[in-house]
Amino acid sequence: MPERREELIDRRTLEDAKSFRFSAAQEKQFEADTAAERCRMLFERGLLGLAFYVAYLGIDWLLTPDVIATAAILRVGFVVSLGLAVVLVVRSNPPVMVREGLMGLAVVLAGFVGLVVIAASQSALRDHQHTTYILLALYVVVVLQLRFPYALATCLALFGLEAMAIAVGPSVDLATAVTDLFTFVAVTVLCLVAANSFDRYMRAAYLLGRRQYQRSASLEDLSRHDPLTGLGNRRALEDALNALAEEPTDQPYAIVVADIDHFKSYNDQLGHQAGDICLKRIAGLLLAELRGDADRAIRYGGEEFVIFLPATDLATAQIIAERMRRNIADSRIPHPGRSTGVVTASFGVAAAPWGISADETIGAADAALYAAKNAGRNQVWPRLRQAADDTRHAASA
Repeated sequence: MPERREELIDRRTLEDAKSFRFSAAQEKQFEADTAAERCRMLFERGLLGLAFYVAYLGIDWLLTPDVIATAAILRVGFVVSLGLAVVLVVRSNPPVMVREGLMGLAVVLAGFVGLVVIAASQSALRDHQHTTYILLALYVVVVLQLRFPYALATCLALFGLEAMAIAVGPSVDLATAVTDLFTFVAVTVLCLVAANSFDRYMRAAYLLGRRQYQRSASLEDLSRHDPLTGLGNRRALEDALNALAEEPTDQPYAIVVADIDHFKSYNDQLGHQAGDICLKRIAGLLLAELRGDADRAIRYGGEEFVIFLPATDLATAQIIAERMRRNIADSRIPHPGRSTGVVTASFGVAAAPWGISADETIGAADAALYAAKNAGRNQVWPRLRQAADDTRHAASA
């Protein structure tokens, strides 16, 4: 059965997610799974922010008309041009530090332009430009939803710009200055608290989704494997044969059907628990002779197995089946009901070109298996020389 790519996510892991205690491996997986969607979202919301930023020129015209030309040059010529470059870089799925850091830096530069406009203007209404910083903080935390450390750093930078904007503005009384700063801090802190909760629960939701995916993948995997031997089951065989039918090829494929000789008497004398152990050992011996991931060993039912060998002719399949037969006999699993004293198996082999019905090929292999049993068991049928004769006869026909 395939290895699990990730560790099982338990309740403790979910609690760690709420406390930002992702392991390095979990953080790497989280970023790999969410980065593309995150970049797409930042790209779209970055463009939205730039559109509103340009529209803010209308506010500049109302509050600071004496520097409207300067505001237009700085906002459109500097910030918008730089912002477009930033969102294009972000769209290319850069590392998380580049992605989050560039978006935060672009917002800080937008806030710096607001400071320049306030400092350059002599308008009596320029004080009202301070609302820019609250809008930028809301944009960072609510719209962009920057990762919490980057959102915090960006909001601290905006607070510094807000304080400088108050300092360079027209003379205001202490109460007004304190009120403006408190309003900014209150709005920003409340937004950061919400951002903190959102980030934590987003990570928890991600882990819950991964756990559900793992459970679904595990159930899907179980539905294609025999729980006793770990081999594929009939559904896995159907999947392999369907895949073969969908990929035209000029190479033949082979089916080997194997059956443990006198297995009923083995169970009757030693019990079903011993029978299960025997089946597991036989399954391991069959797997040992497979050539790679494309070959499949299937528990077909009871003590019967099917081996699917793509890109394999009859003679090659015959050799593989013979090695399997010999491995089982040489393992000398005790069988008190046999004259030989050990467990053996009989094999039937059939090969067909692409396009021949899989059911027909399995039927031919099954018929060959019964021929092997009728010929005395513990053998492969058709025998290797006969298989070679059949192949030459088909080629000359």
